[in-house]
Amino acid sequence: MHRVKRLLLTSLLLLGIGLTLVQLSGKTHVIKDVVSTSNVAPSKAALQSNRYTQKEDLTPTSNPLVTLNGYEKIASNNVSKLSLYVNINDLSFRVLNEETGYVFGSNVELDYLDETNPNYDPSDQPLNQTWRNRVKSPVSVLYYTGANLQEEYLFQNPGSSFTYLPLNEGDKKGFEANLSFALSKVNLTLRVYIDDQGLSVEIPNDGIKEDPSTLDTRRQLAGVTPYPFFGSTKRDTTTGYVLVPDGVGALMRFEDRPMTGTYSKRFFGNESFSSLSEESLFMNVYGMVHGVNQNGFLAIVEKGSAQASFVYTPSGEPIDLNYANVSFEYRIAYTQYLNQSGTSSVRLVQERRNEYDIKISYRFLSNEYANYVGMAKSYQEELILEGALTPYDKPEVSLHLDVLMAENKKALFGRKLVLMTTFNQTKQMVEALNDEGINTLDLTLHGFQKGGLSYQGPDYDQIEKKLGGTKALKTLSDFGANVYFQTNYVTAYKEAKGYSMKHVSQSIGQQLISINDDYVLSLKDTIGMYESDYQTLSKQGINNVSFDYLGNVLYRDYANKGTREDLIDVAKSFLDVAAQSAISNAFSYLFSADVIKDAPMYSSQQLRFSDTVPFYAYVLQGHQQTYARSANFFSNTQNELLRMVDYHLFPSFFVTNESSYLLLDTNSSNLFTSRFSDWKEEIVRQYHYVNEALSPVRQASILSREVLDDGVVLVSYSNGIKILINYTGKDYTYQTQVVSATDYEVIL
Repeated sequence: MHRVKRLLLTSLLLLGIGLTLVQLSGKTHVIKDVVSTSNVAPSKAALQSNRYTQKEDLTPTSNPLVTLNGYEKIASNNVSKLSLYVNINDLSFRVLNEETGYVFGSNVELDYLDETNPNYDPSDQPLNQTWRNRVKSPVSVLYYTGANLQEEYLFQNPGSSFTYLPLNEGDKKGFEANLSFALSKVNLTLRVYIDDQGLSVEIPNDGIKEDPSTLDTRRQLAGVTPYPFFGSTKRDTTTGYVLVPDGVGALMRFEDRPMTGTYSKRFFGNESFSSLSEESLFMNVYGMVHGVNQNGFLAIVEKGSAQASFVYTPSGEPIDLNYANVSFEYRIAYTQYLNQSGTSSVRLVQERRNEYDIKISYRFLSNEYANYVGMAKSYQEELILEGALTPYDKPEVSLHLDVLMAENKKALFGRKLVLMTTFNQTKQMVEALNDEGINTLDLTLHGFQKGGLSYQGPDYDQIEKKLGGTKALKTLSDFGANVYFQTNYVTAYKEAKGYSMKHVSQSIGQQLISINDDYVLSLKDTIGMYESDYQTLSKQGINNVSFDYLGNVLYRDYANKGTREDLIDVAKSFLDVAAQSAISNAFSYLFSADVIKDAPMYSSQQLRFSDTVPFYAYVLQGHQQTYARSANFFSNTQNELLRMVDYHLFPSFFVTNESSYLLLDTNSSNLFTSRFSDWKEEIVRQYHYVNEALSPVRQASILSREVLDDGVVLVSYSNGIKILINYTGKDYTYQTQVVSATDYEVIL
């Protein structure tokens, strides 16, 4: 018997589970979860990589390829401090920022390629007529001929045409144009105007017309891109960057560095469910800076974002222009399988186009606001006006605990419950943390339902009895911590009960959508299941609910005729049921949740990115309780803690009462060290480390974030306090303040 136990322990150690034998004699072995922390200063090369933010070039800049020559002023606005100019010969326009005198253009003037032009550079790549027409055109159209995708620009064919009319509706002043494309036979209405908020570009759905005769010949609209060259610059002649909401945020600086490739990603994630390992575009925005702390704008895709992708093409791919735009999708091509085995198929095009309005709004930023911090504040203001964000009014930082209650594993017959944490044991955790001065906590309880966490369907109306019953649950809920109960109404185990096949979402090719062993469910069905479950749960003392997958997965359910826009509306309705709601990895349309956990701390770190910046975190700063990922999984503890202080994120841990070795044969085997009694001291240390930095600025807003040197960051707050963060392995002196290596200092 002892030999069997020794073999089991040896196997666990070899598997890297992180367990330590603390009692070597007697009949039982006590297993302790190892708590390991690390403090490794990044190398200089790492600090200069896109995992961190780089120092700014503050050299005054301009864009000599954009002027007002040949443009007529048609509108001005004293509130937004903008003036709009248009060239009625090609519908190109210019926006003058009256505050700084800077001009942004819908395209650039191509006479810089003439040898007599003062901006001529013999190293510039020539542009053929096709490219000249593309740069000149206000809208590009994608269309299918059969299943083949084609592209058309307005000035590509002499048969295309447009009409122009002034637009004057209240504070909205600009122009409206009707565009007719000769090849695709598509007609659409384009509206461009300035108002009190900024600049807007619209393509209303009811203004899109397709020639019925072309639909019969399979010539169908696939997508449009309005003003694809708005804000474009040439190579590195204008300093600046593009902000993309990839993960926590990333920059792509204007460089004379060809062959980095075009970046294209869909807002709010892909529909394939195969790219969940890469960071998504969590917000329907992008930004551009022409000269840091000089001029910039934040573009908000107010309508159509669920069907849109952000595209950035750096210079050299294949022309000398850096340009960013948003492309909108109306139809897709797909594979229709003709037999169950999938050996026979045909390529088809979506028959009915997606119907929605397009609107992109541009908020222009000047001087000290013309940077990614200013963009975050601008978007935060938009969300506050929408009622999506509410201030976080507690004086101290809060702590979040994910608590695994029960799991299950395969048994000789069926599945066996693995009890990890009871309600009373969770209450004892809260008591222990209260004794250490941690009084503001949020708890998320996983696996509270009958049968435990995994291999379940969307069925949460019964609580696992072995956790202690409703009396113990009520005692925990009344104890002073916000307790959220984790649910999943997006995916379900294929062999579970609680749903039928009619609740499973289908692709356009009528295939059931699945992720590994789980089906993807129709939110239009599961919202009713949730409302029913909640009525039962609330009677047992469960008032707050947390959601898995709901925050970071968006798809189209063709079986229930649910578009991505429809699913956004349904997802929002999940937040209206419980007293309070928590979301993991939330897309921006769910930022109104009371708690946002597992916030991204990195971007996808693609090679074309130059920096990682805390855009996501700064949008939420001072408002919703926003937590970093669980610190149990930090590979470099001190570096991640500094990142939390820098980004203004709160600490979180995944804990259990029992040792994680019990989870070996379960679906939670990746939770390799979690026992609270082993982690308690480290939880307390990390919490106070972050709280001592952020509690003095809890009621303040971020004014600026400056990289003083590689790996040294200064964050300034509105109450006059500054936090100096030193990621490097050497002490750093700022004015008279010394900050130790891999540490921070709060400057009062």
